[in-house]
Amino acid sequence: MSYGFTQGLTNFHISAEQQPLALQALKDTLQRNYHDLEEALMEDLWDVQTHEGDIFHIRFESDNYFPEMKQKFDIIAPYVTENSFITMHGDCGDAWRWLFKNGKCIEQEGRLVFEDVD
Repeated sequence: MSYGFTQGLTNFHISAEQQPLALQALKDTLQRNYHDLEEALMEDLWDVQTHEGDIFHIRFESDNYFPEMKQKFDIIAPYVTENSFITMHGDCGDAWRWLFKNGKCIEQEGRLVFEDVD
């Protein structure tokens, strides 16, 4: 089952040095033979932007959320730059982000709040 969402503010980074380790973790865990990390992420419709070998941005190329999509982030979390995050906004006004901290991918719920106007 899926529902619609859009990607919000994102600050995502994996250094070129960490990518082979992240790729090997995916291969070992998922028993898949990916050529590189970009291919592994693109399989789940994530468009990866690189600069000088580093992955410096990631953008989801669909508008449907599948609960299974976080699995790869959990696997590569130890190799993602500390405090990287991906923010998402759902159709029903909900919001969440995946925060990469202490080698883990933490899903945080959020909400948009407006102050009262006098």
